[in-house]
Amino acid sequence: MDTITYEELEKSFQAQAGLITLDATDKFFFLSSLNLHAKDAWHRAKWPELLSITEYNVATSGQFTNITSSITGDVLAVYDKNPWVDISANTINYTLMGDKIALQPMYPNSSVFILEKTAFVPYTDNSTNIPSFLEAYLASAILASFFRGDSQYDKAGIEEQRAEEFLLRQIDRIERSQNQNTPLVGTYYTNSQSRQIFQTT
Repeated sequence: MDTITYEELEKSFQAQAGLITLDATDKFFFLSSLNLHAKDAWHRAKWPELLSITEYNVATSGQFTNITSSITGDVLAVYDKNPWVDISANTINYTLMGDKIALQPMYPNSSVFILEKTAFVPYTDNSTNIPSFLEAYLASAILASFFRGDSQYDKAGIEEQRAEEFLLRQIDRIERSQNQNTPLVGTYYTNSQSRQIFQTT
């Protein structure tokens, strides 16, 4: 994933705001606004850049089969095989307990594949991992908050609209990409439960 640094985004904001320098108050405001808007954007869509499939080993403990290591991301789905490469992959019922996962009893395999979304972690002034695809949105959204805090409501409204347009363009980008890679979905039933099988093309 392409990224930008905190410093690069701060300089972009500074130029757009027409500020020669940022004092301590400005910097605090910038960082607070960055995390507010970044977290909001993080959860607006299933950004492909933030998704990954990871294989985890499992072990039986009592009546449950558990993942043997901690999960660091947001769990979206659990499969018995890698769904990105195997059309026979099945979804698995699971229970999330903190950073651990318990599976259905008597799960037969030694591992599972988990679709994860990178968890949002607040940025600091030393961050170097801000997603590039959010750069335009973040710069504009932070600027809108700056204008609103300075009682420049007309400018704030215009900038908020621009920020939303930037974000919607990125959402449209991933939707078009998903449409071009339409999943082939099949369903079969077992024990009154449905399981989905899919493969991207």
